[in-house]
Amino acid sequence: MKKYFAKAALSLLCMFVVIVASRWGLANVYYFKVTNKLSGYTSVSTAEIAEDSSLKNNVDLMLSLHPEHPHYLVTAGTYYEKLAFAESNDKKQSEYLRQALELYKFSVKQRKTWPRTWADIFRVKAKLGEFDIEFSNAVRQANFYGSKDEYVAKEIVFLMLRNWRLFSASDITIAIKQLNNLTDYARFKNVYDYAQLINEKPFFCNLVRINNIQTKFRGCKV
Repeated sequence: MKKYFAKAALSLLCMFVVIVASRWGLANVYYFKVTNKLSGYTSVSTAEIAEDSSLKNNVDLMLSLHPEHPHYLVTAGTYYEKLAFAESNDKKQSEYLRQALELYKFSVKQRKTWPRTWADIFRVKAKLGEFDIEFSNAVRQANFYGSKDEYVAKEIVFLMLRNWRLFSASDITIAIKQLNNLTDYARFKNVYDYAQLINEKPFFCNLVRINNIQTKFRGCKV
């Protein structure tokens, strides 16, 4: 009798392992389909994303198989962000951004230490015009877990240049700290060129001088 129960238990365990493995495998298939499509949309019209029903279907299938996988959640959030970018209707754009935000927030609940997801959160909050406590918390968390992460640095620095009047003093302090991760010639020139493009060069260069930020790019010294 004991042998029978042992064999039965082993069989059930094997079935469970096979089912889990197959779900992971199938979810990965949909994940790669989604990421490959999203990468393709960086070089073609993003308006096509809204017309791609197979992409939406793959996103839904990916999440249905593993609804709490943090990377799948971020990928789905990216999909909705791109939908928002391609959308001309303000109400629908806001709805897509809300969906992206909820997916990013759910992802950090599963993987709190991933700084780039926190950066995704504060980026979407900024797109929604919400420079509130939740925005500032995401900035702090991204900085805490990604103090040397270039992705975090670029997101917060470029956001600050566009929205510094809406940033709290603590958010600006963190952005200045992150700017020090972009001080090599090419990266700093990229930030400088952007500040010039949006007519924020005086603010940016003043920030550089006051905080004694050291870089080989001499644009602000001219």
